[in-house]
Amino acid sequence: MSMILLFSLLFSQSILVTSKQQLPVVLMHGIASDKTNMNDMQLWLQDTFNLTVFNVDIGNGYDTSVNTPMMQQTQLLCQVLADIPELSGGFNFIGMSQGGLLARSYTEMCNNPPVNNLLTLVSPHGGEYDSDSLFNIVDVYGNLLQTTTSFASYWRNPNRYQEYLNKCSFLPALNGEKITLNTNKYRNNLLSLNNFVMFWSTVDDVVKPAQSGKFSVYDSDLNIIDLADTIMYKQDIIGLRTLNETSRLYVYNTDCPHNQNKSPSC
Repeated sequence: MSMILLFSLLFSQSILVTSKQQLPVVLMHGIASDKTNMNDMQLWLQDTFNLTVFNVDIGNGYDTSVNTPMMQQTQLLCQVLADIPELSGGFNFIGMSQGGLLARSYTEMCNNPPVNNLLTLVSPHGGEYDSDSLFNIVDVYGNLLQTTTSFASYWRNPNRYQEYLNKCSFLPALNGEKITLNTNKYRNNLLSLNNFVMFWSTVDDVVKPAQSGKFSVYDSDLNIIDLADTIMYKQDIIGLRTLNETSRLYVYNTDCPHNQNKSPSC
């Protein structure tokens, strides 16, 4: 299905419109880019749906997206959004790729001002792992990469799972794979959403597995474990099962390569 049809569907079914006054939208770009990467999406949303759209950067944009750990990026994002007075009554959040992880981490960790609807585009919710990657010959869970890069924060090697749980600085806690003092807060904030909408691509050429865009993960043999079969979902640790059972969790797929999913022409 095309992005145009998907967004039109969401608006026509009132999934993104919960009152007569449409909420503003915030866009968050992905890794190795800056807010100009989302300009086409911004203009299309403004022109097609007459929305107020804030296309944001954190830090210095490109460099921060690559060279800053995700927990620190989340803290920066929380401050950026708190400083936009037009968002005080709530907003809809659309994140592309790594930006979708940031949008979700903002929702779970801060959510002030509150997110009404969360939409993520081909985001590695279940982590990223490529068995052929050069990242496997470096100490991805060591202090150096965990404190100086973003990708290491969500690199989920299923053959080093215990090390991932113990040393990965971001995703295990965000996904409730590692229980912390903040787990209940993360769950409650996610459950405050009106809707959580995930887009993943059947031909994603960046996120591995592609199904990570809908929280699926690899097992140690690189077989796909569907979200519904994960402990996180079965035990409803961060609220995804409740969102699903209350008709607030939506999953759609596109047939566009990864980077095209931010384009209205997808």
